Amino acid sequence: MNTRGTRSTEAVATTVLRALAGNGPAVIDGRTNALNALLFGRLLPTRLSLAVARRIMARRGV
Repeated sequence: MNTRGTRSTEAVATTVLRALAGNGPAVIDGRTNALNALLFGRLLPTRLSLAVARRIMARRGV
């Protein structure tokens, strides 16, 4: 059983296989990951994205 926020290996593999058939330069699996990529990569200023990432990593002890 999956914990909250994780995707099954089958779902990830399906995404990858579909992407291989396409011609895009990158693949982002899952809605949450796609939203994060949009926010942190395009909408938020770089300094804010880095500050948020730093805070998340510190909470996780990395």
